[in-house]
Amino acid sequence: MNIPPNTDSQDELIDKIANKVVTLVGSNLPVRQVRKSQLLSALVGAIGFALFVSGIEDMFAFFPDWALVSVGFILMILTGLLLQNLNR
Repeated sequence: MNIPPNTDSQDELIDKIANKVVTLVGSNLPVRQVRKSQLLSALVGAIGFALFVSGIEDMFAFFPDWALVSVGFILMILTGLLLQNLNR
């Protein structure tokens, strides 16, 4: 005999846990300051990502272009195969 779960109590528990996490994380001063300036956070993140990509480009600068394209294509194929395995 299957008894349906009490979704009200599950939702209340999820809300209670989420509120605790928000209270815990949101009470930290650096998190509040970052949250107040989301535009600045996005700008810093974009600059960091650009520097990261630039560093990766410099690391592989001595390889010929066709080799980089080939390796990129192979990595995309491997990523696709790994993502297909997640759905199984």
